[in-house]
Amino acid sequence: MTTSTNDDNSTKELKGSFVTFSSSLNGVKESLDVMSTNDDNTLGFTFELYSRYMDAAKEMLFRRTCKLVEFENATKALEKAKPKNQEVLQKAKEDAEEAYNTISEVAKKEIIRFNEQRVLSLQASLIQYAESRLKNGRDTYAILAKLLNDMKKSS
Repeated sequence: MTTSTNDDNSTKELKGSFVTFSSSLNGVKESLDVMSTNDDNTLGFTFELYSRYMDAAKEMLFRRTCKLVEFENATKALEKAKPKNQEVLQKAKEDAEEAYNTISEVAKKEIIRFNEQRVLSLQASLIQYAESRLKNGRDTYAILAKLLNDMKKSS
């Protein structure tokens, strides 16, 4: 009966240790879930937004390139034109040149503004990411320290 009592005591102690360890692992899991969510909300969101802005900038530059091609085609057509068509083609060339210059000026301003805003946004996102990592690291440390104390008490 003594061995049975010892087995029951050791089983109870082992069960207590398992419960303590399990609850601590759940705490660590929750901490890692929070860390993952913070990562998605800070850097993931910023990079996704940056990617969308890059696509818009690329589209703007593509439209500018199309206007350049129109301008070059109008210039070539004017050079090959007969004298009676030169007046109409000159007007078409001037319109294409004006459209190209206008879109170039707007594109330049937009790209400068885009770069300034994206740098500030990325900087803010990295600061927020670092702060959330520090907070999460402290929380994880507290959970692990509690686990260590609980395991020391149970043994």
